Amino acid sequence: MPEVHTLFQCPVCEATHEDTEEAISCCNIDGITCPSCLRDYSSVTIHYSAIKVSGHCNTCNPLFTIEQQLAIQDLHYQETGHREHLHD
Repeated sequence: MPEVHTLFQCPVCEATHEDTEEAISCCNIDGITCPSCLRDYSSVTIHYSAIKVSGHCNTCNPLFTIEQQLAIQDLHYQETGHREHLHD
């Protein structure tokens, strides 16, 4: 019978690792937990910026003011260099 192995994937380069810490430190990314829904997000996602600006992620509460949307998208671009919109 084949054995089952748990692997963790780096969200940036998609390399697999044997534990969570190795996967997170692979490409030197940070993580954040949404205080509302307790989901974990890496610093390369727009949810990370949403939590920093508004205190919650786009998954548990997709409602943001126009000012928050612009601030989230600008912060995400500054930190990652990628243009991404909250509601794509």
